[in-house]
Formats: sequence, structure tokens, C-alpha cells
Amino acid sequence: MNQLNSLILEGNVVRQAECVEPTKGFKVCKFPIAVNRFTKNSNGEAYEEVSFFDVEAYGKMAEVCEKNSTKGRGLRVVGRLKQNRWKDADGKTQSKIFVVAEHIEYKPKTQKDFENTLYFIKIFYRSYWYCFSSNWWCNYTYYYKCSFDICIS
Repeated sequence: MNQLNSLILEGNVVRQAECVEPTKGFKVCKFPIAVNRFTKNSNGEAYEEVSFFDVEAYGKMAEVCEKNSTKGRGLRVVGRLKQNRWKDADGKTQSKIFVVAEHIEYKPKTQKDFENTLYFIKIFYRSYWYCFSSNWWCNYTYYYKCSFDICIS
């Protein structure tokens, strides 16, 4: 039985993704992300703690990362940890731990892109269907896309 090896990271791409094609038709894409954590010290003063993680994506996901993983872009990575071990020239064992991406969600590039992304929730209230988004309420009859309980357009 496999033991649990799963994580979710949300942060920003540190530098443009680097992709290679080790075999024809199969891509590997590597990029680092920075994850910020805001906390307080023992004196109650707020401070920011930044952690950096190397992420790898394979196959079709690597192709998407090559186009979308630009410096500063926000994203959420769902994946697992992987450890590579090798012996260096002196015969010492070396090790590196990185994240293997299994799912990646990108945040909108700009505020305008975010505003153009409409999230709808269909609600039945007093004999009418209503669609809710972050900007407005509308009568269901004007928005036929809301045919599911929750849909993203």
C-alpha cells in the first residue's frame, strides 16, 4: 500500500519555466515558486517568511507550464514530493527534494482578466432562479449558462 505523499502549495513563479524534451514527444518543465507565510514572532510583531520550492511537470502539463509559468504569475500546485539521490565526483551521496506537479491552477494575469472571469451560483428563491457572481445579481432568465448548481464561465 502507498503511504500518503501529497501537498498543496500556493505562491508565485520566481523565474520563467525551463523546459527540455529528453525523449521525442515528452517534455519536462522545471520552475521555482515562492510561498509567503505571514505570522507573528514572540513579541507580537508581524513578519513574512518566504519558502522556495522547485516544481517539475511532465508531459502535457509541462507544455502548459512552458506557456503560462512566467515570472511573478500566481499559481496553486497540487502534487507530491520526490527525492533524487546520486553520488558526486568525491563519492559523497547527494540528495535533492522537489515537487512533482499533478495539478496546477493559474491565477489571472491581470486584474482585468480576473474581472472578466465570471463565477456563477444558481439560487432558487421565492419562485425565481438567480445567478450570483462577485459583481452583481441577475434574473436567471437572462443567463442560460447557469444550468448547473455551480458553474464557472
